[in-house]
Order: sequence, then C-alpha cells, then structure tokens
Amino acid sequence: SGTPLPEPGAEDREFWRACAERRLVFQRCADCGRFRHPPQPVCRACQSTVCAWVEAHGPARVYSYAWVHHAMHESVAAHVPYLVVVVEFPDCGGVRLVS
Repeated sequence: SGTPLPEPGAEDREFWRACAERRLVFQRCADCGRFRHPPQPVCRACQSTVCAWVEAHGPARVYSYAWVHHAMHESVAAHVPYLVVVVEFPDCGGVRLVS
C-alpha cells in the first residue's frame, strides 16, 4: 500500500495548498499576532477565530531529531532508518514543524 497522505480539513487546507506550491506558511492570529502550528480554529492566547497565513522566509534551525529504525507504517519499511526532524522557525514566533 502507498504512504498515507494527509486529508486536509477546514483548519489546515491552506497549509497543504501552500505546500503543494512549494511554499511554507503558518497560521498567525489576526488579533494578537501569535503564530500557531498545527493550524487551529481558535487562538490559544486570545481565543480569536480570525487568522492570517504568513509565509516563512527567515532561517530555520533544527530543534531536535531522531533516527527511526522501526517503520511506523509498512509503506516506509524499505526506507529505515529514516530521519524525523523538528524544525524551529524563529521568525515565525518559534513555531516548530515535524518533518
């Protein structure tokens, strides 16, 4: 079977659309300015439901990483070991992305 792909929902549809365009965007609260990821319908800081999507431009840094030696899905079994990395984006409020 193939690798399972995400099924975009109302909150993250814009994120995945930008990824398909080879762009990386993060949600930012339009009221308090706080970045959030993964995308959510409500800001944890101010409870606003209004957001904007901001493209990540600045440098990112590896926050953490791990080598995976046991496949979590049969579709990636031929690729072990593989690397999972957490990337932090300081220019986007410190948002962290697992990749």
